[in-house]
Amino acid sequence: MYDPDTITSLSVIAAFSEKPVEAMGVDCWNYLASYWRDIEADTPAKLWWGLDYDHAAIARALRIDRADPPALYALMPFRYAKIDGRHLILAAYPTPMVFEDADADWLNIETVIAWEPTTNTAHVMGDAGPQLVGHVTETDPTVFADPRAFFTAWLRQRAWYYGARQEASQRQFAAIPAEPRLLPGALIVGDPERIAWPIHSMPDRFTCVGIDPRAVNKAILKFAKLPMCAGLDMVKAA
Repeated sequence: MYDPDTITSLSVIAAFSEKPVEAMGVDCWNYLASYWRDIEADTPAKLWWGLDYDHAAIARALRIDRADPPALYALMPFRYAKIDGRHLILAAYPTPMVFEDADADWLNIETVIAWEPTTNTAHVMGDAGPQLVGHVTETDPTVFADPRAFFTAWLRQRAWYYGARQEASQRQFAAIPAEPRLLPGALIVGDPERIAWPIHSMPDRFTCVGIDPRAVNKAILKFAKLPMCAGLDMVKAA
């Protein structure tokens, strides 16, 4: 019987050609049916996948020379789209892999951020609620409220990785740096006081870009709903 976890999008056609559906087992059939349902669905990730990735407007907005060797890889998360008359840059996370474990479709994309460079505002496509996009960890301890700064840091992080990978390859190092799911931290989308902050996974100390740290601390304390003590005389007075 086929193990659904081992069947990738690249092997779907091969699976049908190797054996009749009846011989593949019910688990595999359910996987294939689910896969094709997801592929056919119109989603922000599917929209992102169909757009051009090497658009001049993206390079201009993020101030990178498209002729630079790392530029193509650095710009991979970003796509240009004109939606309802607005010029937007759509960014996908996790960004599909392009090296050893290259993604053959868009189904691993969880979030598509729409950024309007002219106003430097952003929202999550398909989810209008305030949220924190990305992760805040010991290695990436930064929260951004400035979309341009977030996307610029993301681009630079990818450019650095591409350079390190190329150097390792050219010098024939024994180990080539594996392709990670890069992200420079997390982006605040919407009102920080309405965000469900992942307080249990966040580091004790982190930095903020584009927002007063006191506003972030206030929002986290509000979400945490920590118990507060009041003196008995204050309770009676109330």
